[in-house]
Amino acid sequence: MIELEAGDDKLSVSNDQLKNIKTSMVTGSSSGVNDFVSKISRRAGNDSGNDDDDVKGSKNNLSLVKLFVLAKPEWGFLFISFLFQVAGEAISLYIPLMLAEVYDTIIDTAASTSDKMSEVNRAMIPVLVLCVVGAFAGFFGGSIMIVAGGRGVTRLPN
Repeated sequence: MIELEAGDDKLSVSNDQLKNIKTSMVTGSSSGVNDFVSKISRRAGNDSGNDDDDVKGSKNNLSLVKLFVLAKPEWGFLFISFLFQVAGEAISLYIPLMLAEVYDTIIDTAASTSDKMSEVNRAMIPVLVLCVVGAFAGFFGGSIMIVAGGRGVTRLPN
């Protein structure tokens, strides 16, 4: 028998349960581990101390609606982050369209080599600029999302 303690809370795990968890980990089955984690989660959210509650019948304390309510102060930042992410993806989707025109010029047999080179030179500078702008948009969007998520996590209840 093993007892796990966190503050005033105790969780007892029998040797049979430990063998079940060990067997599950060795065989790749996750049922024993899931039962153990569910038991710990249930104890963390249920102070009644009754370990015999049905895991499937228990209600989760944190729902998606509660998560959005907790993140409400960060909605502005998350919206800005969303716009940066959309801009970065839109730019990355537009680049192949620009390169398609250059490719059409390159495979054109009637165009001279100097015309092909001038078309490639004309198109590649905007493509490179758009690549850099798209990368920075994705970076800034992700960075804002990480900061907003970190601020949201600090408001989670213990």
